[in-house]
Amino acid sequence: MGTVYEAVQENPRRRVALKMMKRGITSRSATRRFEFESQTLARLKHQGVAQIYEAGAWDDGDGAEPYFAMEYVPSARTMTAFCRERKLERRAIVEMMIAVCDAVGFGHGKGIIHRDLKPGNILVGSRGRIKIIDFGVARSTDSDKSVTMQTDVHAIVGTLQYMAPEQ
Repeated sequence: MGTVYEAVQENPRRRVALKMMKRGITSRSATRRFEFESQTLARLKHQGVAQIYEAGAWDDGDGAEPYFAMEYVPSARTMTAFCRERKLERRAIVEMMIAVCDAVGFGHGKGIIHRDLKPGNILVGSRGRIKIIDFGVARSTDSDKSVTMQTDVHAIVGTLQYMAPEQ
């Protein structure tokens, strides 16, 4: 649904991960999901979740394209690749999983369920700290929030082999 680029935010000056909606995706539900992701990230201020800095739309003359700028994770690797490359011992891997569970639990406490938690969405930076990314198919359990999204009936959104059975 989106493409992520490394970019430089001008003010304040810093490297960011810039997520832009893929060109040609014009469905209303995809746009709502993209906007919902930025709203979701704004609710999740946790050291284990990539932070959002800014959201908006960019128009190059061919129509507005939604984007958001978020925390850049230097030398990011998936958690599985990081563990293999560093040949981590079981204890270190368990400690990383505790950090993942802490971040996921924080989200649950805020009424956010990721729904696409998979190795590719758990990054580890150069300092060995985890960052959960890609809340594009997350679900809000807050019935009073206007950002709550329903998945269309029979729509499969997410990565099938990592989806919860009830999805």
